Amino acid sequence: MEVYEKKIIEFLKNNGPSHPSQINNIINKDTFFSKVILDELRNSGKIFATKGKLGGSPLYYLPIHEEKAKKMIFDGLDFVSKKLVNKIKERGVIRENELSVQEKFLLPRCLDFIISIKRNNEVYFKYYSFDETLVNKTRSVGKHEVVGKTVENTPASLFNERTSFEERKVEKERKEKIKKEDSSEFASIVENELKKLGFTIINSNKKKKGEIDLEIMSLNQLKQKYYVKAKNKKRISESDIAIAFTEAQKQKLPLIFVSKHKLSKKVKEFSQKNYGGLILTIEL
Repeated sequence: MEVYEKKIIEFLKNNGPSHPSQINNIINKDTFFSKVILDELRNSGKIFATKGKLGGSPLYYLPIHEEKAKKMIFDGLDFVSKKLVNKIKERGVIRENELSVQEKFLLPRCLDFIISIKRNNEVYFKYYSFDETLVNKTRSVGKHEVVGKTVENTPASLFNERTSFEERKVEKERKEKIKKEDSSEFASIVENELKKLGFTIINSNKKKKGEIDLEIMSLNQLKQKYYVKAKNKKRISESDIAIAFTEAQKQKLPLIFVSKHKLSKKVKEFSQKNYGGLILTIEL
């Protein structure tokens, strides 16, 4: 065993973070035997393994190559997960309740970069290199609350002072009415278009104004099911595509992205480069 351990350590020293398949070839043993040795080395603290995976397995590395291993894992993340990591990196530390449901779902993919900590019965997520002692001094800006202090949003306060309760109530009801009418019309357009293309609607969920999630099935012999994200938005962003793709993955279905407006060249190139034929786009 000691001979194999030396070979592995020497290999990692010369080659940096490596996939188990590469290590298998070096010691000329099967996957099971290699895993036993790798686990022993890791448990003894001689080598480390990433929490994230590339090609279905973690990367093994020496302490001197930690940053390189993290970079390799980061490069392998999808667009939305990278965005979450960068968000927490920029903030340094963030409260759990400041994360969206989508972001919380992505956290397990980002464990090489994010550490969970508790302060005063609250859960925080900090970037791995952020100084933990600064958690209680951290300030958030904009809509986020400053730790330990109350923040006034001056523009909103002024608006509330100028606008009476009744005026705001009437305005809210008017917007809600328009929202319902627009949403119903858009849903009909989307469903009719999908039916024309040879799909049957299994279920439809109007999430919010101008956004609908559907599950559909082709009427051909394959009976293939699809997850559909439909958006009535003038400018579709790269983030819209990435989030929709992640949601489709959760459903374990291929994605059809429907937009009422033309997609920009930049968004089309992003979709093709990152997802290839895994996304079908329809412009109404």
